Amino acid sequence: MLSPSDETTSPPGPTVPPLRFVVVLSIVLLALYQAGAFLVLAGFDRPRLALFLAGPVFLLAPLVAMLRRAGLPLRETLRLHGAPGPSLVLGSAALLAWLPAVLVLAERLVEVPEPLEEFFGELLRVRSGGELVFVLAAAALAPAITEEIFFRGFLQGSLEARFGRWGGILVTAAAFGLTHGPARAPTATLLGILLGWLAARSGSVWPSVAAHAAVNTAAVALVNAEMKEGAEAATDAASWSMAIAGAALGLLFLRSFHRSLRS
Repeated sequence: MLSPSDETTSPPGPTVPPLRFVVVLSIVLLALYQAGAFLVLAGFDRPRLALFLAGPVFLLAPLVAMLRRAGLPLRETLRLHGAPGPSLVLGSAALLAWLPAVLVLAERLVEVPEPLEEFFGELLRVRSGGELVFVLAAAALAPAITEEIFFRGFLQGSLEARFGRWGGILVTAAAFGLTHGPARAPTATLLGILLGWLAARSGSVWPSVAAHAAVNTAAVALVNAEMKEGAEAATDAASWSMAIAGAALGLLFLRSFHRSLRS
């Protein structure tokens, strides 16, 4: 898909903080992120509120505060540079096209427990227009912005400078997967690799933010369209056919994404 010259013509990397600073801060913030979500959930018994507040309050705000205290420029360190409008659309389309393949592969690795499926189903199910707006803000937009700025901006950008593009992408995707729990780790890790490539190639977190939000929005749409029964009834051959066709389409979108950056 890419020529050797294309692969080496990456945008400049972000300002790189010390590795010890990156590792310690990442561990502390991810622990705070998980604990904060649990405390809000336990205190208010409102999982959607916990999902909405956890990222901005317990992950993004402390990250920004620590970077400012360390005197690091936020725009460069977090990859907040702008990206061409078409790259946001094409990157999102690529990830959505790859989603069936990711889900098929993840299902072969780990089976999601039924109680967990029911929990997320109820979390994303809506019964009114106002509820839909809040669910999209809590489940699609807030996690996409906060997690992409942290993972693909801060963590991956810092690791890429030391371990190369793919070293940074793979380590960050693994960390991203682990934070989503054992049952969802394979799906999150595979998606994290694709999100990482979008950020690395563009030098900006905004294509991965848009793609992350698109995938989360698709999850909300699927739950509320009650397509689960149809997916379970599909044959294994049909699932693989959809996965292969989606992956092929995703490659075309990724190629167009790459061209949109060059133009």
